[in-house]
Amino acid sequence: MRMAMPSKDSPRIFISYSPVDSWKEAESLARTLSAAGLDVWFDRWTLVPGEEWTSSTLDALASAKAVLLLIGQKGVSGSQSKELRLAVTSQAKNETLRIIPVLLPGSNAESIPSRIRDLVPIDLRATPPNEREISRLISTLDIPEHAGPIAQERLIAQNLRLAADLNGAAEHYERALRIAKTAYGDEHPLVADLLRSIAEISFEQGDLAKATSLLNEALAIELQGDTDKSATFAATLNQTAVVLYAQGRLDEAMSRFQEALAIAIRRDDQRSVATHTSNIGSILRDKGRYEEALQHFMRALEIDERLDDTISASNRFNNIASILRLQGRTDEALQYFQRALEIDERVGNVAAAGSRYNNIGSMLLDAGRLDEAEMYFRMALESTERLGSELSSADVYNNLGSVYRERGDFESALGWFSRARAIDLRLLGPEHPKLALTLNNLAGVLYSSGDRVGASKYFKEALELLRHSFGENHPATMSVLRNLRVAEAKESAAPKKQ
Repeated sequence: MRMAMPSKDSPRIFISYSPVDSWKEAESLARTLSAAGLDVWFDRWTLVPGEEWTSSTLDALASAKAVLLLIGQKGVSGSQSKELRLAVTSQAKNETLRIIPVLLPGSNAESIPSRIRDLVPIDLRATPPNEREISRLISTLDIPEHAGPIAQERLIAQNLRLAADLNGAAEHYERALRIAKTAYGDEHPLVADLLRSIAEISFEQGDLAKATSLLNEALAIELQGDTDKSATFAATLNQTAVVLYAQGRLDEAMSRFQEALAIAIRRDDQRSVATHTSNIGSILRDKGRYEEALQHFMRALEIDERLDDTISASNRFNNIASILRLQGRTDEALQYFQRALEIDERVGNVAAAGSRYNNIGSMLLDAGRLDEAEMYFRMALESTERLGSELSSADVYNNLGSVYRERGDFESALGWFSRARAIDLRLLGPEHPKLALTLNNLAGVLYSSGDRVGASKYFKEALELLRHSFGENHPATMSVLRNLRVAEAKESAAPKKQ
């Protein structure tokens, strides 16, 4: 394995392990951390025959910024107990020193020494080690020495979020929030900022009620200051509107977007004016007010072009195409989708290009042009797989499943929908509302193929998820409820076997 060179600011990591039962795991972990660019002290790499072990170990511990206490099947060895005592003593003088227990295969939490049992361990008991736990460990270690405790927790959270570990990110943001409240009180602007960060995580996890509550708390704090031209307050309003929009609370979302727009106008922040104008257009589109929505998207596009903001212009072209698609103007919509795609391909925005391919495919699917739709969905899939974005790939799997369902190839459709469901379950968990779309698709195929009982089962699962996340009156909830009633009516009307 080729090791990355540690940066000059990289903290030294001391690895404490038992030579009896965990040296192999210790060396493997040391290699992983070194490959991530961390400065690791591992005795088997450093000590030479004849060198005094105690003095070298003391020097390494004295210069360490983090000590990993690896706990194997036989617990902590005698030499590890000595190293831990030295680390605890050093920590009393140096508060930035971190001691992190690491559970290895065959160990258990009860083996963590009592003096550090309150510390959250890294769990590497699985074989091979859990990649998210490895990412969490690297994120914890790769923090500048000079960062304060709140900054440390935020940086760890940000790194974990980038690694798609939303639970870990939320945990560290919440630690930062507790520290901030203790240090500055419940109504400090920093508290509001951390509440927004946790709300973003909750939104991505599908817990929209929690996200709304956190954002309302942040707004209450910010309202105590001068909000007339506050970019921060406008950003919180916009974030709140996005969550309300996802819940189907369109009028409330519209009000928040309009407040944010008014602030942007007062600040003469043209980029934000374009963003909020476009967001209002999205609500008008969902309300069926297509011409008004189109005017808002066109207005936002004019600002983008005046500012020479081609990336935002690409999004506006996409939005305009969405209106034309809803109006049945397929050829015109295709032209605007293509204009967005030209920009994305020119600037190398693979993710956006994949989204455009997917949108074009969906439009062609609605128009019954199945072969063309499949071609664009395949192109979208190529983009998502190139980026390694499994959740985006799951969206494309759902669309490809819809193509095969329309062709009457129910077996292939079930295969695509099942692949999407497996990814959603693994990455989002069984309670995320996004899973409801896939469950509804699976139910639809089973219904079309004559399996009314199986269809009802999946419709019920989807309905329960949507009720929990969005409530009874959300359009998605009502749509699945209608599907369930149709399936149950057919099921009850079917002749019974004697």
